[in-house]
Amino acid sequence: HPKPRGVCYVTRVMAYTLFSDPWMVLSVEPLHGITFAFKQIAAVHYCAAIAPPGCETSAQGFKDVVVQLGVITGTFGGGAVLEG
Repeated sequence: HPKPRGVCYVTRVMAYTLFSDPWMVLSVEPLHGITFAFKQIAAVHYCAAIAPPGCETSAQGFKDVVVQLGVITGTFGGGAVLEG
């Protein structure tokens, strides 16, 4: 059976393709909060599961650093592609 996070994500992304008025995006944007929360919960549980005992917080901090490096890389890389 389908998972709620998947249903929310697919619904949100499919809705984006159907909107002609950009303001309509706001009608499905609350689904982003649900999918983000599920992603965060899964990441915290995974970090706790693979971290050595006593290092769970450090593992989560490392995960956050890696995510932010991805954001920075994507931002600069995307800008470079657009400026192309």
